[in-house]
Amino acid sequence: MAAPPPPAPPDREGPHAVVVAIGALTAGAVTTVVVFFVGRFLLGVLSAHWPWIVAVVVAVSVLALVAAVLLAAERHQARLREERLRELAHLERVDVMTGLQFEELTADLLCRDGFRAVEVIGRAGDRGVDVTALTDGGAKIAIQCKRQKKPVGADRVRNLIGAINSSYRDHIGVLVTNNTFTRQARAEAEGHLVLIGRDELARWMDDTPLTL
Repeated sequence: MAAPPPPAPPDREGPHAVVVAIGALTAGAVTTVVVFFVGRFLLGVLSAHWPWIVAVVVAVSVLALVAAVLLAAERHQARLREERLRELAHLERVDVMTGLQFEELTADLLCRDGFRAVEVIGRAGDRGVDVTALTDGGAKIAIQCKRQKKPVGADRVRNLIGAINSSYRDHIGVLVTNNTFTRQARAEAEGHLVLIGRDELARWMDDTPLTL
């Protein structure tokens, strides 16, 4: 006579599956209720304040458009400046420039190197300085530009030192020329001014940034 089969093990998965199903249904119901009330709240806010919301959206859009236009204009000016520098930044071209053209070339080089608030000062009332600017660190610089056919002498150096000590007391003085400096001029400038002669100017125009 065959032995009776062993009793089947208790079904442990059944209660667990029921608990999981109940939990999933509960979570779904809670999520639905939350979404419903959040949606009603947002719809209420939109319906009550839609003119302000539209105004804010329009204002943000206008500001974004203005910022984009300004950025595009700035990039366009930078491209024009680079093209102008590529065309003009040669010593043989500099040697035949007017004084004002040389000042504007100096200003363009400063802008290219990231100097800020670059300004070419008018000849009337310039008080011995042709270009002013700010370094990236905020230091003020005052530049005198001398495009001439003979070396810059000590008298020019003394004049700029006088301007720095009087009208531009908190500025770094820089004297830039397409020519060279006499030995006396270099001696006078030592410890007072930054001198940029013909060789330094050539390197500056050849994409070597000016460091002060």
